[in-house]
Amino acid sequence: MKPVNLLLSGLLMLGLLGAAGPGRALAAPANELHVCSSGCAYSTVQAAVTAAASGDTIKVAAGAYHGVSTVGSHTQMVYITKNITLLGGFTPSNWTAANPATNVTLLDAQQLGHVFTVNGAYQATIDGFSITGGKTLDGVSDSGGIYVYDGRLILSHSKVYGNTADLDGGGIYMLRSSMSALPNSSFTSNEIYSNTAGDMGGGVMLDAADTVTFTGNNIHDNTATNGDGGGVYLDHCPNAAFSQDLFNANHADSGSGGGLAIWGYGSGGTNQTLTGDVVSGNSASHGGGMNFDTTAYILNQVTVTGNTSAHDGGGLATYATLGTINGGVFGNNTSNGSDGGLFLQLSGASISGATVINNHATRSYPASWGGGIYFYNEDLNRDATFVQNTITGNTATGRGGGVAIDGGYKVLLRANQITGNTTSTLGGGLSIYGDPTVSGSYLYNTLQSNSAATGGGISVEQQQNRTALSFNRVVSNTGGGGVYLQGGTPSLDGTTVKGNAGNGVMLAVSNAVLKNTLVADNTCANHGCGISVGGGSPQFLHITVAHNTGGDGSGIYINYGQSGENVNASFTNTLVGGQTIGVKMNSPVTLTLNTTLWANGAWLNSSEVVDPGGNTLARSGDVRGDAAFVNGAAGNYHIQSTSAAHDHGVNASVTDDVDGDVRPCGAPDIGADEWGPKQYLPLAEK
Repeated sequence: MKPVNLLLSGLLMLGLLGAAGPGRALAAPANELHVCSSGCAYSTVQAAVTAAASGDTIKVAAGAYHGVSTVGSHTQMVYITKNITLLGGFTPSNWTAANPATNVTLLDAQQLGHVFTVNGAYQATIDGFSITGGKTLDGVSDSGGIYVYDGRLILSHSKVYGNTADLDGGGIYMLRSSMSALPNSSFTSNEIYSNTAGDMGGGVMLDAADTVTFTGNNIHDNTATNGDGGGVYLDHCPNAAFSQDLFNANHADSGSGGGLAIWGYGSGGTNQTLTGDVVSGNSASHGGGMNFDTTAYILNQVTVTGNTSAHDGGGLATYATLGTINGGVFGNNTSNGSDGGLFLQLSGASISGATVINNHATRSYPASWGGGIYFYNEDLNRDATFVQNTITGNTATGRGGGVAIDGGYKVLLRANQITGNTTSTLGGGLSIYGDPTVSGSYLYNTLQSNSAATGGGISVEQQQNRTALSFNRVVSNTGGGGVYLQGGTPSLDGTTVKGNAGNGVMLAVSNAVLKNTLVADNTCANHGCGISVGGGSPQFLHITVAHNTGGDGSGIYINYGQSGENVNASFTNTLVGGQTIGVKMNSPVTLTLNTTLWANGAWLNSSEVVDPGGNTLARSGDVRGDAAFVNGAAGNYHIQSTSAAHDHGVNASVTDDVDGDVRPCGAPDIGADEWGPKQYLPLAEK
C-alpha cells in the first residue's frame, strides 16, 4: 500500500475507512455453521456452504484457507448458489464477537481461480475476510477475487487485494442483478487494493448491476491496464451512491477515470451520487480522478486532489452528461490536454460553492485550455451554471487560465471569485470563445490578479451577439490588461475595470456595446491605457475613463483594425479625466463624441482630443467642469451632487448605473455613476 496523506490517515483513524474495530458484536441467527482449521464440523468454507441451507450463516475462524474446486466452467474456492451469510474474524473459542483485524481470516486462491463465485439470483453477504490470490485462468474471463452473476453482494469489513482478471474486475466483478425483491448490493468499510484488470475496473467492475451503495471504503493502488476505472468502473448501472469513500493511487493510464469511471445509463437516467468522497493521486489517459460518460451525476462536498491525466481532465472529465456539483474541492490536478480541474464536454452542469484551486493544463502544442474549468457544449438541453465558486491559482498554456468557455450554450457565471489564474495566451481569468446559439450571461463575478498575454481578466472572441457581461469587477489583472473583446457584439454593463496592467478594455474589430462602465487606474506601455479600439463599430454609453496612465498618455485610443478594418466608434455621456491625452485618433477613423465631460482641476486632461487629420470626428455637447469624485485619489469614482456630470447628460435609453441604481434621477448624469438615492445590492453581487 502506498503512503497516504495526513487527511486520508485521519479518515482511517476516525473509522470512516477499512475493517471493523475489535469486539464488533454480531447477532447469532438460528442456523449457524462453524469453520476452522481443526476441531470444527467443517474445515473449508466450501464444505460449510455446500451443507448449509438457504438463509444460513457460516462463521469462519482465523487462519489461512486454500484450495479450489471446479463447478461447470467456474473454478474457485467458494461456489455459492443459495442465499448465504459468511462471517470471518472469529476464533474457535469465541463465536460471538468478530475481530477481523486481529483474527485474520484469509481466503487465498493462490492464482488457481476465483475466491468467490455467486452464480444466479442469490444474495451473498460476506463480512470480515481477507480475499486474495484470485485469478482468471482462461485468458478471456472477468474477475479475479469475487465473481457475481445475476446475484447480489453485501460485502463489508473485508480486504480484497492481490487479485487479477484477464479482462474486467480485478478484485470484484458483478454482471447483472435482477433481484428486485432483495436489498441492494452494498460495499461497506472494505479495503480494496493492489488488484489488476487487463481491461476495465482494476478494483471493482459492476456491469448492468442494480442499485448499489459504497460507504467508507478505501480503494487504492488498483490498475486497469488497458481500460477504464482504475479503482471502480460502473457500466450501465442505473443508480449508484458513494459516501465517504477514498479513491487513492489507482491507475487507468490507457483509459478513463483513474479512481472512478461511470458509463452509459443516459444523462436523463437515475443519478450517480458521491457524498464526502476523497479522490486523490489517481491517474488516467482521460479524467485522472474520475470520468463520467453518458450518465447523470451529483457530487456533494467531494474532494478531488492531486490526480493526473495524459489528455483531458486532470481531476474530472465528463462527456454527454448532466451533472450537479455542490461544494467540494478540485485542487492540484494536472492535465496534459484541456483542463486541469474539471473538463465538461457536450455536458450540462450546475456547479456551486466549489473551490477549484491550483490545477494545471500543461500541453505546449496544441495549447491546453481551461486550467481550472473547461466547458464545451452544443446541446440546447444542457445548460451550464457556475455560481459562487472560488477559482484560483490555476494555469493553462492556452485560453482560460481559470475558466475556458468554448462555444457553450446558455452559460451562466454568477458571483464567482476568479483570482490569481494564469495563461500565456488569452483570458487569464476567463476565456469565452465561439458562437453559441443562446447568449451567455456573466454576472457579479470578481476577476482579480489574473495574468495573460491578452485579456488578463477576461477575453471574449466571437463573431455574433452571444455574450452579456454585467456588474463584474475586473481589477488588478496583469500582462494583458483587464478585458479583451474580439469580434461580435458582446455587451459590457455595470462593469468596473480598475488597476489592471495593460489596456483596461481592448476591442479588436468588435461591435461591442459598453455602458455604465468605470475604466480607471489602468497602466500600459502603448496607446489607450483606458480603452483601446481597433476596428469595428462599438458604442459606449455612460462611461467613466479616469486616471489611466503610461504609454503615450492616452486614456482612449481609436484606431483602424489590425488588417485595416474600418472603425466607427461612438461615445455618449462620457466622463474623461486625469489622462495626459483624453482621446487619441489614428487616421483614418470615424468617431462620435456626444456629451462629454472634460474634467478640470485635479482631473484635467492635458489634451482633450488629439486628431492628426484624415479622420471624421463629430463632437457635440461638451461639458467642462469639476468631476467632483467622492475620493478619486483613493479609487472612489462615484460623483457628488456638485459634480459637473450631475444632470448634464442626454437621454441614451439607459435605465441604471454602474451600481445598478436607477437612472436617471432627474436628468441623466454623465459617466458611469448616477448621483441620487442608492439601492444597494446584496453583498454577494456587489
